[in-house]
Order: sequence, then structure tokens, then C-alpha cells
Amino acid sequence: VRLTASYATLCRKSARAIDAPESMQARAGCWLSLVGAGGRAARLAVSAEIAIPVATGPRRPSILIPARLFEELSDDDLEQIGLHEAAHLARRDDYALMAQRVLEAVLELHPVVRWIARQIDLEREIACDDLAAEATGCPRVYAACLTRAFALCGGVRASFAAANAADDRSHLSRRVELLVDRRRRTGARLRTARLAAFAAALVALVCLVGRTPALVAFGGPRTATAVAAIPRVEKVEETKMNRRT
Repeated sequence: VRLTASYATLCRKSARAIDAPESMQARAGCWLSLVGAGGRAARLAVSAEIAIPVATGPRRPSILIPARLFEELSDDDLEQIGLHEAAHLARRDDYALMAQRVLEAVLELHPVVRWIARQIDLEREIACDDLAAEATGCPRVYAACLTRAFALCGGVRASFAAANAADDRSHLSRRVELLVDRRRRTGARLRTARLAAFAAALVALVCLVGRTPALVAFGGPRTATAVAAIPRVEKVEETKMNRRT
């Protein structure tokens, strides 16, 4: 119920949002191209009903910018925030996030599921940060922009059903720490060969486990036929022992 209500509210806010000027719409297409969206189109709109920039989908993909940020951030900052949200759409996070939230709803009370979901949320934002920083070529400038946007947003979570640029403080500090780490190697693009190799190894492992006999076997309940055969077996064994004697 919570997920459905959140998604419905997000769709209504997206429908009521005001389309950005034509010049900004053209920049949105450029953002998608820079982060490797593969021809996916998205609407850029301004909304006074949200506090944090969000990427919505999968129905009518949109990048929604809060009206306050649109007024107070510079064009360069808006460019970097837009790149982050475009990265969500390029990665198809709107589809993946919906599937994740459904699993969270089904297993709401499972502590391990909640912890894993939180880690996935963090890794999703880190991956989009890497794509945006790779597109701009200035990770430190992007990190500064991220902290300014977070300060203006107040760290309020936008929607349970949307991918957003700013989350809670602990996630933000970790993201900024990774962005300014010069020793860290970032690989924002998908390595097809490595992914195929891991997938093949996983399939081979599953097949191998399926063919391996069980390490522990548990006896099942004895049938009437098996119980009746026990005295005959014991009698045969007794006859053999007598002959040997």
C-alpha cells in the first residue's frame, strides 16, 4: 500500500510539474548522451512540490528539479545535478528500483533484506556519482555541488519510489569521500566481457552443484514392504553365519 501510494503521488507530481525551457530540454538530451543513455529520451521539468531532484519512470521518464534549486543553483551546478539524474535513467534504475521496492515490501520485517536494500541504495548513488563525475571530468567540483544541493534540500528523502540525488547524511559523507579519493579507480562503464565471464562461471557452478551428490542423506520413513523384508534379510544373514560356523 505504501509503495503504490508513493508511486501514484510521484506520478501526480510529475504530471503537475512545469516543463523546463526549450534550451534546458536540449541540455537534458545532452546529459543523457554523456552518461550513455543509449537513445533514451526524458522530460526535464521543474516542480515546487518536491524537495530533492528525482528521476522518475518507467512510465514517461522524467527528470524533476525542485523549483528552489532551479532558482538558487548556478547553471553549472544544475548541469551536474542533471547528469546525476540522467545517469539513473541511463542505468535503468527506475525499473530496478521498482523491483527492489516490491521485494522490500514483501519482506518488510526481514532485517537482512532491509540492510541489503540500504546498501544497494548507496551503491546505486555511488555509480551515478561516478558517471556524472566522469562526464564532467571534475569529481571535486561535483562533490562540492552535491553538498550544496544537499544543504538546500535539507536532506529530505523525496519519494519511496524514485531515485534521487540526495539521501541521508551518512550516505552523502561516504559518496563525497569516494569522489575526492584520488587513489580510487572508478569504472563507471559496464564491462561486457567481465560480466559474461562471471555469468558463465555462475551457470557452471550451479550445474556442478546440481550434479554433486548430497553430502548428508536423511533416511525417509520405512514403507510396509521394507519393514516386512527386514526379518527375511536377518534370517538369511543368520543362515550364512551358521554355515560358516
